[in-house]
Amino acid sequence: MAIELKTLSAGLLRTLTTATTVVFQPGGSILYAAPNPADFPAVGATKAALVTKMAFFNRNPVGAAAVTINVYFVRFDASKGGALRPKRRILPVNLSLVSGQVVTDQVPLTLEPGDAILGDTTQINVIDFAINGFERLVV
Repeated sequence: MAIELKTLSAGLLRTLTTATTVVFQPGGSILYAAPNPADFPAVGATKAALVTKMAFFNRNPVGAAAVTINVYFVRFDASKGGALRPKRRILPVNLSLVSGQVVTDQVPLTLEPGDAILGDTTQINVIDFAINGFERLVV
């Protein structure tokens, strides 16, 4: 059973999402989803993951207004398919980042196949993120 240490996902946070549940589909506010063909048939192998670190960086120029972020955990639910699923907060509510600020979370988070991490922000394309950890094949 192979275990891969890697950057699970990296990119930019998207605009603010105010719903308490989310339609589970690629893109949008999904930052990382543990591979599960039941959710996304194109992913191939089913994998579980251990997130070891998440980092968020506000790359706005100095003097720009602070940006608010929210990060959530969503549990896979085979009975709901792409339907709405409840979100659980990982970081404090409406965490504010000033220009150049970095926030990291190093509390391990286990994800079963199909579980996901979601995020949203008050300003598009200014918050860089990286999610690091392990993936392992589920047999």
